[in-house]
Amino acid sequence: MRTLLLGVGLCFVSVMAYAGAGMKSYAVDIGGGTVAPISLPEELVEGYRANMSSAAKAIKNCEAGDYVAKNTMLGRDLHFKVAVGGYGCKLDLQQYNSWNYHCQLTKKQADALSEAMTERIATDAVLGDFSDKEKSVLYSECTMSRQ
Repeated sequence: MRTLLLGVGLCFVSVMAYAGAGMKSYAVDIGGGTVAPISLPEELVEGYRANMSSAAKAIKNCEAGDYVAKNTMLGRDLHFKVAVGGYGCKLDLQQYNSWNYHCQLTKKQADALSEAMTERIATDAVLGDFSDKEKSVLYSECTMSRQ
């Protein structure tokens, strides 16, 4: 919860330039089932959604490339590196400069992760933590390490 509140504070500072112009309210789960309305620049949130969608599509199709999506609420990046490897799709994901996920996904696992990402992207939950469906793939199919 502290990390999320710190992130919200950092976000506040980073979006001050947008104050009033193009702001939209988003209902974001801030932990413990508490949902709070947070106003953010719509243009930045939609850019984040678009970048997340590109990463989800690349994972589904195992299209090699590097993808960066800046979470507007936290002001921090998700880095996705997708490559063809071994028996499926290789994914290296760096979450907000704190967690690294190294994954070797079968087509079925890549499809499940992509679908879960796409579902979260379509809602305000895109600004929060991974969904339970995303976690089920990341936590069971990936090697995790902390930076």
